[in-house]
Amino acid sequence: MVILELSEAEKHFLNRYVAEGKLPTFAKLLQEGQFIKTDIASQSFAKGKIKHLTPWTIWPSIYTGMAPKEHGMIGFGQDNTSLESQCLWNYLNRKGLTTGILGSLINAPIQRNQRCLFYLPNKLIGLKGFFLEILKAIQSFFPFTNQSNRSSIAMAIKLSGQSFYKTLKNSLLSITKENDVLSQAKLQINIFHTLYKIFRPDFATLHLDHIAKAQHLYWRAAEPENFQDKLGELDNYFFASLEARKAHDVFFKDIILNSFILVDNFLKEMLSYLDNNVLLAIITGLGQKKRDPVDEIHKPKVHFYNIKKLFTLLNVENCEILSQMNPEITLKFQNSAEASLSAFKLSGVKILGEYPLFQVEQIENQLFLKESLPSNIWFLGPQAWVENKSNELIFLLFDYVKLEEKHQYTAKNSRKGWILLYGNLGELPQISKTLDITEIFPLLLSYFDDNLIALDK
Repeated sequence: MVILELSEAEKHFLNRYVAEGKLPTFAKLLQEGQFIKTDIASQSFAKGKIKHLTPWTIWPSIYTGMAPKEHGMIGFGQDNTSLESQCLWNYLNRKGLTTGILGSLINAPIQRNQRCLFYLPNKLIGLKGFFLEILKAIQSFFPFTNQSNRSSIAMAIKLSGQSFYKTLKNSLLSITKENDVLSQAKLQINIFHTLYKIFRPDFATLHLDHIAKAQHLYWRAAEPENFQDKLGELDNYFFASLEARKAHDVFFKDIILNSFILVDNFLKEMLSYLDNNVLLAIITGLGQKKRDPVDEIHKPKVHFYNIKKLFTLLNVENCEILSQMNPEITLKFQNSAEASLSAFKLSGVKILGEYPLFQVEQIENQLFLKESLPSNIWFLGPQAWVENKSNELIFLLFDYVKLEEKHQYTAKNSRKGWILLYGNLGELPQISKTLDITEIFPLLLSYFDDNLIALDK
């Protein structure tokens, strides 16, 4: 089985581009395979409230069968020892099947074993490009240690010698003329092709989120006819006129399409070398809904910088700062008491003395922060300010927050996802009902039933 985690890819665009004849491989899969709708039951969340409708919450449910309220995962860097040995690939390894994991959002610990042929979860993929040339060194290292941390990457780089610097230089040169959303996905796809052809695991996964990013930022650019011909408050800050905004959007009108085409080409190549007995499963986990920035969503694409200095100003210290998912930041403290004290301090950090700079959630000794910029600050421009009420310090917001070009969100996550199965379906039943995400795990596991029974015997 090969699982393509096509995170948040919206069925609306899939249907549109297939109908326009722009995705021939997807068209073949839809015609010859099995399409299944998925959803997320509200009771899967604590108190029945869907608070964390994010990939960090959904993918652990898909691969363990546990509801979000059971596994409790909400963000990057969270202590996930509770998932140890609970994921589908752990179970398959114990039963004697080989696995290979690339890009998964589940960075759960994995026990060293010869059946895990490669294990490179998502937090390592953000290091752009250098895997390509030094792949052999990394793959000689990871199967040996089965670790997924910085020391492993550092050791792999050390083993690779000078080839790292050559590859990093070439990779940077190759992506300067291409949208970053697509460049990272291309690197991951190239890595997967190489790994799969070398190791041929019984079960493999590849996580891609470039379509999710493109839909979030460029839905209005792709379908301007479905959005208002007006300027929202953030638009007024970015653009002098409606015509200027439209001219800007034109540059990004095909990014969603190109993101799907990249996957379509990947599937075409992969089908050329997959064995006939392989099942291909494309899973989105979530979908998206369009939201008009004029009056339905206010979410600029921002990035925090000078992060250590910022938290020093806020009297939040003696913690590990995980900023790989910036602008979402995770703080890890020695104990829950220190985390609670810092959460109290952060609650007093107000934009214009009124609006919280962060949405803060605490789980034990960790704090999960999301930026929370109000929509009425843009008239102040660079003079927007922040007050830290705990020490009465006032500083400029944009000394620590950077707007990334003129990008803003035009969609939000939706509970509605889908699965597309193609190839050797084995004894899998035809499914007409909508599956809850917690039902995906037993469905995938059932595909291996015959093999597992034989191995047990």
